[in-house]
Amino acid sequence: MFSNAGKMKKIYEEDAPSTPKKSKDDKYFCTFPYPYMNGRLHLGHTFSLSKCEFAVRYHRLKGKKVLFPFGFHCTGMPIKACADKLKREIELYGFPPKFPEDEESKAVAKTGSAKYQWQIMQSLGLEDEEIKKFADSNYWLDYFPPLAVEDLNNFGIHTDWRRTFITTDVNPFYDSFVRWQFIRLKERNKIQFGKRYTIYSIRDGQPCMDHDRSSGEGVGAQEYTLIKMQVLAPYPSKLSSLKEKPVFLVAATLRPETMYGQTNCWLRPDMKYIAFKTITGDIYICTERAARNMSYQGFTESDGQLNVILELLGEDILGCALKAPLTSYEKIYALPMLTIKEDKGTGVVTSVPSDSPDDYAALLDLKKKQPFREKYGIKDEMVLPFDPVPIIEVPDIGNLAAVTAYEKFKIQSQNDKEKLAEAKDMVYLKGFYEGGKKIQDIKKILQKSLLDKCEAVIYYEPEKTVVSRSGDECVVALCDQWYLEYGEENWKKQAFRCLDNMNTYHDEVKKNFTGCLNWLHEYACSRTYGLGTKLPWDEQWLIESLSDSTIYMAYYTVAHLLQGNSFRCSIKKESLDRMRREFEFWYPIDLRTSGKDLVQNHLTFSIYNHCAIWPNDEDKWPKSMRANGHLLLNSAKMSKSEGNFLTLSDAIKTFSADGMRLCLADAGDSVEDANFVETTAEAGILRLFTFIEKLLEQDFFEMQAIRDKYRELCLDGMHLDLILRFIEVQALIISPICPHVSEHVWELLGNKSSIVKASWPKAGPIDEIQIKASEYLMETAHSFRIHLKTYLQGIKTKSNPNPPPVQKPNVISIWVAKSFPIWQSRILTTLKNYFDKSETLPDNKTLSSEFAKMEELKKKVEKLGVKALALTLEFDEVEILRNNSVYLANTLDVDEVIIKYTDDEQATEKMKECCPGAPFVLFSTKPGIKIEFVNPLPHNGLFSTTIIISDEPESIQLWRFKDPLEEFKLPTFNEPTKNKVLIPMDSFFKVDFENGRVEVVSGKSSAEIGTQVTYLVV
Repeated sequence: MFSNAGKMKKIYEEDAPSTPKKSKDDKYFCTFPYPYMNGRLHLGHTFSLSKCEFAVRYHRLKGKKVLFPFGFHCTGMPIKACADKLKREIELYGFPPKFPEDEESKAVAKTGSAKYQWQIMQSLGLEDEEIKKFADSNYWLDYFPPLAVEDLNNFGIHTDWRRTFITTDVNPFYDSFVRWQFIRLKERNKIQFGKRYTIYSIRDGQPCMDHDRSSGEGVGAQEYTLIKMQVLAPYPSKLSSLKEKPVFLVAATLRPETMYGQTNCWLRPDMKYIAFKTITGDIYICTERAARNMSYQGFTESDGQLNVILELLGEDILGCALKAPLTSYEKIYALPMLTIKEDKGTGVVTSVPSDSPDDYAALLDLKKKQPFREKYGIKDEMVLPFDPVPIIEVPDIGNLAAVTAYEKFKIQSQNDKEKLAEAKDMVYLKGFYEGGKKIQDIKKILQKSLLDKCEAVIYYEPEKTVVSRSGDECVVALCDQWYLEYGEENWKKQAFRCLDNMNTYHDEVKKNFTGCLNWLHEYACSRTYGLGTKLPWDEQWLIESLSDSTIYMAYYTVAHLLQGNSFRCSIKKESLDRMRREFEFWYPIDLRTSGKDLVQNHLTFSIYNHCAIWPNDEDKWPKSMRANGHLLLNSAKMSKSEGNFLTLSDAIKTFSADGMRLCLADAGDSVEDANFVETTAEAGILRLFTFIEKLLEQDFFEMQAIRDKYRELCLDGMHLDLILRFIEVQALIISPICPHVSEHVWELLGNKSSIVKASWPKAGPIDEIQIKASEYLMETAHSFRIHLKTYLQGIKTKSNPNPPPVQKPNVISIWVAKSFPIWQSRILTTLKNYFDKSETLPDNKTLSSEFAKMEELKKKVEKLGVKALALTLEFDEVEILRNNSVYLANTLDVDEVIIKYTDDEQATEKMKECCPGAPFVLFSTKPGIKIEFVNPLPHNGLFSTTIIISDEPESIQLWRFKDPLEEFKLPTFNEPTKNKVLIPMDSFFKVDFENGRVEVVSGKSSAEIGTQVTYLVV
């Protein structure tokens, strides 16, 4: 709708002033995380960036110099991974590739998702010849950024495109900027090198950071203590080949301090396990998944290589005897548990029934159910002698916390999952924070003791499943890598100071920042695969995508000077001065917007890096960061595979740019997930078009009610200048959200320059008296309508509960009090007497007691409320009513409005009882004859109407066509009396009530018009 990107391009370009200014309050610099260029922009991107878009346009109208630059992110492995997938698919399946037709492929085709990268590219509408070019990763950098620029221009983005850029070493200026940043970080000891546990993609052969994942963003590496339980002779038959070799069942636990209470260990009978040889010569039994993690943490001869000795099921070794560290039992046994999960831990679980309600429930089941024991060959001596061992004294629970909780929640078996979950929460929280010598304090001491005795080792695995963009499930690996020392105490203190001085707009967002700063530490910032900038001092490494995008907002301030070929030759001092001026004027950022998912990484990293690069200049630290919720589409999560997805381009085509922008503004403004509803967007389009066509039908928020109220009052015609001002103000107010429509309206109003260069409307002085007078008029009219409704219902009595309908009144008489009545003067007299005696007024209690004696006052307050105490009004009540008598006549559907004061001799005592602000109203019916005006032509949209003619009509103008023989034409809106002649004003209606006749008398001639007048429109 009304796209004008080319025209507006120059208007959005903004430079720092040539002379420094003392205050930066007159500038506004906001940024949005540059989107990744592996596809078209979608509605989720647009929702977050719209927060910047609306803000920057508003602040420009408020008179500030504004800057909203926009770049494009290409660093990282997703583009490289997709390009390499295409290469492999061409190598395996030819060109164009012919993929195997298996059942899975058919299912994929039905759901609309894609199994191969080639199919994903086809879903974007690309032909095979074009797709082939994407096998070169650099082609992505040339293809998608221009499409993004096109979509954003159609969206109407207020951006300075001179400052746009793409990342990676393809852009030498940005590449140099990132290298400079990392040199500074290393100089300040913020970057270290060494082996660190990190989420790792085996397929990519490098750490898998948040932006490299297709699922599991924000998931970290979880530390476990791997408890070694040695298998005792005689070995089960399945392990006979390992006779006299050190074999251990290894269990991953988060609670090494509870190992004193072991009574057995658990295995799942149908789960697959492996026995593999470690670098120390020990043989570990666990799941293959856990062993794969261990193989990347120094447990095996070489990374990723498992020396598998045996494959077995859990039932093969149930009942084997074990020697477990710290337990008071000489030996324990491997017993069956059916609920062990394969995707967590090692598949081997230590059992501490005094501390774990799950363990106690499972052990009790085995003790009670002999058939269950016999099924898996478990002998009585392996179970019955083993009772929970007291290990932790917990206030209010005792030293057998799990047993107490089991009985408290009335758990029947290990199948009572909900009750067991409640019991577990209670036991673990109380035990960890309140048990004996606090467990949180002793945990590390006991862990170290186990490690020193070689009874345990440290083991890591992902907190949850992580899948890389290359499609493999990630492990935790102990890698040589360069890492940022996030969490270092002094650096962390600076980060918290930055957060304390920064506006986060929502308490929940600040809590999320606080939590992230508390747990974040030692973040890997290097990789060997993908696109990006090489580490300046070790070029075998690339800087990963979340680490090269922390302070690039500063690069925006000078990008247009660098990329504008200012430095093709030597660097001149004037150019350097200008660059410095740009940076010093615009920095820091006033607003950084983002989805809430980036709080835990990108936004927190940005805080850390600003503190590191400008440690002694806090004025360069971010002023505010705003995180919004995810955008739902029609109340459901956006998903390509489920068909619930909208690109920015498609949204504009479907709803128009401004229709979509209006819906985005309406979708939500909190940290909770927002909702883009298509029906709302469609309604927005209709409202915007109506606004343009009628100019008065669409408003912004409460101004609609004000407009409607004004139009209702101005039955004789609205003031043209006021209407034009109203349209102008409306266009200005909606321009940050709907710039295309407002620009169009601005042009229709005759403005030569863009609305972008205009100023936010300024309100004139507020006339409180006029506001009160307006409120009085509305309240009075409302009161009159209620009185009219009561009047038309008739007076009900016991003898006549259903009175006949009252004839509709056509006259309203309004009686207005000039001042307060006698009963009110008594109040003043009372107050005056008190004041004359002591020159002070008594307290409210004394006055209330005195006034309570006045029966007439009590009645008036009950009837009229606070208005009973009003002496006079600040405005002329009669003048307000007379000036708006036409409105009152129209809203009450009467022909005549009579306004009189209560001191008039015709006023009754009842009328005189009214007070200022609460006039008395009387309805009556003046005799008259109904004349019906009928249009007999069908399908022309004109209706019949009835007018009552009385002997005292208001001024009525009748017009006739000049020449009845000429073709009649429909009157135009602007010139309704063109080609018509006014019937002389000395003509009048002659009404014969007795015979029900109406004549029009003009001079000496008269003509009866009957009771029905026919009018034709030709």
